[in-house]
Amino acid sequence: MLVLENGDFWALYGTQSSTAFGVAGFIQGSGTSNSGSFTSANTKDFGYAPARAGTATATYDATAKTISGTAITGTSAVGFSGGPIVGSLYNYNTAASLTTVTGSWSTTSVTGEGVAVTVAASGTFTAASTLGCNFSGTITPRASGKNVFDVAMTFGAAPCALAGQSATGIALAYPIANGKTELLVAAVEGTRSYGAAVFGSR
Repeated sequence: MLVLENGDFWALYGTQSSTAFGVAGFIQGSGTSNSGSFTSANTKDFGYAPARAGTATATYDATAKTISGTAITGTSAVGFSGGPIVGSLYNYNTAASLTTVTGSWSTTSVTGEGVAVTVAASGTFTAASTLGCNFSGTITPRASGKNVFDVAMTFGAAPCALAGQSATGIALAYPIANGKTELLVAAVEGTRSYGAAVFGSR
């Protein structure tokens, strides 16, 4: 889960194995932080298509870097809690570097498609799924100097589910236990009705 400096948050959920994190969906929205409390009235769960609207409330400890709360979408209420991953070398307060993501990645979408992604040194990227969806865009270190990338992409023609549409979001690249680096990307289109995410390691 990321709560960014502008109040936007991205919470990816899925299955953690001994070597990687497999993304099943993500929750995205914007909220307000005040004296240890966080609230969001425009939460959406992009594990569904179209996304389910809802709310989120949480309490946090900025010193311990922990957070716990509840996200409500539709008729479902899901509790969550967390903090820094034990042993992780990821540092949110270190600026993201394009050299971390430059090159080729074999990723998987939340729908199970394989997606080959190639990132140029300039931050432009191209991607192609095993089912024939091609898309491209840019991945840019966040201007705030935090260890997050801003992502913008445009999908090609059918069979892309979001054919011809554009989406924006975030990406993370961080070291994992097996000595590899994991890449997580999540983005939503302009109406925030549909989203896409991929994950992979190398």
